[in-house]
Amino acid sequence: MNLKLPLLGVIAAFGLAGTAVAAPLTIQNPAGTAYQQQLNSPCVIGNPSCNNPTIPFTLIPTGNGNPGANNYDLLSPTYTVGTIRGIVGDQFLIGIDVNSAGQTPTETLNLFTANINTTAGVDFTYTGPTVLQLGGNPGNGFSDVLLLGFDLTGIPDSSTIVFRASMTGGGGGREQYFLIAGQTDGGGGPDVPEPASLALLGAGLVALGIARRKLS
Repeated sequence: MNLKLPLLGVIAAFGLAGTAVAAPLTIQNPAGTAYQQQLNSPCVIGNPSCNNPTIPFTLIPTGNGNPGANNYDLLSPTYTVGTIRGIVGDQFLIGIDVNSAGQTPTETLNLFTANINTTAGVDFTYTGPTVLQLGGNPGNGFSDVLLLGFDLTGIPDSSTIVFRASMTGGGGGREQYFLIAGQTDGGGGPDVPEPASLALLGAGLVALGIARRKLS
């Protein structure tokens, strides 16, 4: 019996686990359901009013003396998956408080990612450009936009996670990007996308299937 090709299929399935997999995020306006940046919703990137009792965050710089007027591409501090899991669990959202200078928003989200340094090589990614709407939630620290689709299921606590936000067109105050616990869609929105762990399993099964077809 020739076991070489089936064995190659198994190796390929595990080998894909070392390849970066982009788990897509979706964006949604809360449609009247506002989440506030509170003690259990710490910022990963934000402004001086972020209330972070347990983890550090990256402070968005000011531009030309006008807070929020600059463009930025920033990384959060490096956290462990265990730290984030301990705050919000495996499934969570990112709330964005948009601080616009006028009634017509110009803040444009070009990219938001969460990169996980693990054998799974998972990147959670939202790619714009998307002009962020105000969402009818005035006031500092209230979410105008939600990013959905973060799932840490099956990822070791010891893995590291770094968030990245790329914004242009800021003209008001500095934004906040903060963690929100739970697999919730913010009230009537689309379901959270397939967990990254299932995507990895599917990729491995595809590789195994290809190897098996070569046998016949």
